[in-house]
Amino acid sequence: MPERLSIVGAGRVGRALGRELHGLGWRIGVVTGTSMTTARAAVRAIGAGQPADSLTRQVLNSTVILITTPDDTIESVAKELAEIGGEEWRGKIALHTSGANDPSILKPLADLGAATGSMHPMQTFSDRRPPELDGRVFGIDGSPAALKVARIMVRQIGGVPVS
Repeated sequence: MPERLSIVGAGRVGRALGRELHGLGWRIGVVTGTSMTTARAAVRAIGAGQPADSLTRQVLNSTVILITTPDDTIESVAKELAEIGGEEWRGKIALHTSGANDPSILKPLADLGAATGSMHPMQTFSDRRPPELDGRVFGIDGSPAALKVARIMVRQIGGVPVS
């Protein structure tokens, strides 16, 4: 590791994690936002990636897909990603960053062979400036393969993974 990472959700959490991981050598793939404006802004903030204003098959060019959309959209995003990718999900890692949902919300992806989990920073992201993630606790959960990747990612950015 580092691997290639796509980010679905171009908001504050996606930008902060993307920037940190890119700085550590992760290759950033597609960064999906609700518009090209937000996707391009996220790519600028991260320092890498290809902007997209909708879910696209190119997300699957990455080994790890980080879903940083609002909590109430994760389930529909997972369903749409499953429809787009089908069997291509086998061997991929899909992680969401919601503290309110467990990994079962990614069941459509798990059913297609993805290792699924969650990686939730115990930190608010309300400010325009991303918070410092070094030393922050992250709640992690999921399948063994997803937990392994989440643990590695969190430790690389200086966080503390807690199952």
